[in-house]
Amino acid sequence: MVMQHDEIVLTSEALSDIETILNEYAALSEAIAKRFFEQVQAAIRSLERQPHRFQEVFLFVRRAFIAKFPYHVYFAVDEVAHRVEILAVFHQKRDERLIRKRINFE
Repeated sequence: MVMQHDEIVLTSEALSDIETILNEYAALSEAIAKRFFEQVQAAIRSLERQPHRFQEVFLFVRRAFIAKFPYHVYFAVDEVAHRVEILAVFHQKRDERLIRKRINFE
């Protein structure tokens, strides 16, 4: 059964992550920045439809891959409110301790 979540919430930190990454890609190529943004949108649509198909990496925090780019979307699912909260967008090679600290698990 696929359950559509009513709301996707991006934290200010996640929005800042996306903006920073977009600016870095835009400095190289507007086309690459556009493709990155499109893939972020696709990842968000996917986790909105089926958030539980993604691996839980910390207590209540899941990770979705951004296709064709070396980044992950970290998010939590609130089943009661039917909401998905996007907590961070980090490079795949970023130290896991920094990710845990960012989302208050240290």
